[in-house]
Amino acid sequence: MHGKINRFGWEALVNRAVAAGLHVEMRLLEAAGLTSFRA
Repeated sequence: MHGKINRFGWEALVNRAVAAGLHVEMRLLEAAGLTSFRA
C-alpha cells in the first residue's frame, strides 16, 4: 500500500545495519510530538 511502512521490513533493515556496525537513528513526527529511535 502506498504511503505505508512495513514495520517488520524496517525492523529487519535496522537489525542488519546494527549488526554491520552502523549507527541507526530514525525520527517520526506524530500528532503528539517528535518520537526518536536509536540503535
